[in-house]
Amino acid sequence: MAQAIIYKRIGESNPYQFNFADLLSEAGDSALNASTSTVTAKDSSGVAAASVVGTVSVVTSTILQAVIQAGTDKEDYTIQFKGFGATSGHDWIKVLEVRVRELISGNV
Repeated sequence: MAQAIIYKRIGESNPYQFNFADLLSEAGDSALNASTSTVTAKDSSGVAAASVVGTVSVVTSTILQAVIQAGTDKEDYTIQFKGFGATSGHDWIKVLEVRVRELISGNV
């Protein structure tokens, strides 16, 4: 189950962040390992969708960020943010669901 769901258009490119501070502190860690923490994407069929994830970075010691970009209209993507503790080596996963829609209609 996703921790967050966002909608975007094909041409949009926006950073998205997850804060791992709560999980890090439980393991006695205070920072993410920038070289091993990753962000990956899969489409609704479970096929890797690398083009949806742009630049990935640890922007503070506890925040993992990825630029969410591109995509195919009417496709939903599961973006997995996998943070690794710098000291403990534990890993945690937070999930973002991205719904790409060129047109969003309905009652407001």
